[in-house]
Amino acid sequence: MNTFTTSFPSFINQEFQAKLEKLNKKLKRFKDANEIHIISTTSEYRSVFDEDMSKYIDVRFDVVTLEAPIATRFPGYRYVGSINFEGGVKTIFSIDDDINLTDDSIVLTRCDHCNTKRKRNSVHAFQHDDGSLKIIGNTCADQYVGLNIDKALHTFFNFLKDMEKETNYTNSMIWTFGIDSYIDCVRLAYQNNPKYRKADQYNFCNSTAFAVNYFHNMSFSSDYKTANMFKEKLDNCNTIQTSDIKDMLIKAYSNLDQHASNFNNNLVSALFYTNSDGSRVLRDVIVEKVRGIFNWAIYNLLNNNTQYANINSHIGTIGDTITVNGTVKTIKECINQYGASVLVILNTKEGEIKTFTRAKWAWNTAEGEKITLTGTIFNHDNWKGRKSTQIKRPVKA
Repeated sequence: MNTFTTSFPSFINQEFQAKLEKLNKKLKRFKDANEIHIISTTSEYRSVFDEDMSKYIDVRFDVVTLEAPIATRFPGYRYVGSINFEGGVKTIFSIDDDINLTDDSIVLTRCDHCNTKRKRNSVHAFQHDDGSLKIIGNTCADQYVGLNIDKALHTFFNFLKDMEKETNYTNSMIWTFGIDSYIDCVRLAYQNNPKYRKADQYNFCNSTAFAVNYFHNMSFSSDYKTANMFKEKLDNCNTIQTSDIKDMLIKAYSNLDQHASNFNNNLVSALFYTNSDGSRVLRDVIVEKVRGIFNWAIYNLLNNNTQYANINSHIGTIGDTITVNGTVKTIKECINQYGASVLVILNTKEGEIKTFTRAKWAWNTAEGEKITLTGTIFNHDNWKGRKSTQIKRPVKA
């Protein structure tokens, strides 16, 4: 048995007794658990602020010494993870990767203890010694991790907070971020440091999350200079464009097996809506809680797809003769006062190549074809944030 002391204003003594009775009913469910007993009660006056916080008043407090049992949870269970639902995104926090919590039966309304179906923010997973799994709601979870009786009864304020948890469901504000503007900030963070970083104070390096948030705050700043500084940074960003990153996210992750692992679930749920027919659509907003995995997803793509990493950079120096390999993005016939020619836009791992030519090979080249071109750089173009290197007299190998 544990002995501890708690206190509360005397005018809520009846509520305190009701709370004590409720806790004792819970304790009766545990093996070898005894009830909480009041050993002694004394009273004292304390000076506290009034409701207007303008002056001190004397309030009578009851000081109660209690004796409570040590065994305050169901035996044989261990906590293995939690499943959070926010903004329609299912995120799994697991301490054991061997236990897969991606089952679609794990939903907001489920609690295997009380079987009460109601809206919840999160549920928790507990595994029994026999291998069976229970999904438990917040209110019932303390009976599996252990009742903290001292905390439950410690002060009047904790008492009110605890009662509010049990009787009310409060729907807190969910912060979301537009996907395009958020990708812009991840691009800037990546350009600043291509290595994905968690918090690293020892080397004075900011985490990736901190860097992205820093740029995000700049982008929405009401200060003109700060907002303009962000725009200049974005205009000079040398990474792949936001629209291309969105295409990469879809290509790389939309067909992942969401049930293969807890991590796959978090990745797919953070990035995509799932339609009734099972198809996935890239989200237009990012929920605050999953920004970390969203940052990682983009860093992972840029670091493992080097052909895209510098696609928005100029190549070489004007006057240089270069040879580049790439994939034809655009083939377009153009007519002007000089006659007909073909616009060829080539995507390479160094950047975008653009050229106009009347050469026969251009008329017989198709979009998507992989080719090698040699030409002389005569201009570095920047059209709506898209950098391209223009060459003349292109020769196809």
